[in-house]
Amino acid sequence: MTAAMKIAEKKTALHLAVDNTTPALNDAEMVGTSTAAMDALLNIPVTLLTGELWGLRDKRNTQDEKWNPVTMPWSAWIVGGSGRSVGAAPWGFSHHPVGGTKEGSCIVLGLPSTGRARPTR
Repeated sequence: MTAAMKIAEKKTALHLAVDNTTPALNDAEMVGTSTAAMDALLNIPVTLLTGELWGLRDKRNTQDEKWNPVTMPWSAWIVGGSGRSVGAAPWGFSHHPVGGTKEGSCIVLGLPSTGRARPTR
């Protein structure tokens, strides 16, 4: 089974766009066709940092040394999760939260050489 097929299986709400031709994965439209190169890319594990940001100087913000490195294949980062636990929002690159503010869970597309965020000086 290709990575694209796995993503399609895990989607939470498949719907068609107005033109009735573009399938969606969560809040993202899926455009194009699957290729071996794309499937290989989607299966590559990558480590990104996860934490929370609530606003400048907010005590709920994840402290620099507390950001967590998480390793998953790109396909899992895209699909994300439903956020079904109490107070948790859906997450993943195919989700777009609706609201006036964008505070809360964050994913950092980079990893310092230490494997964790470190305080600035």
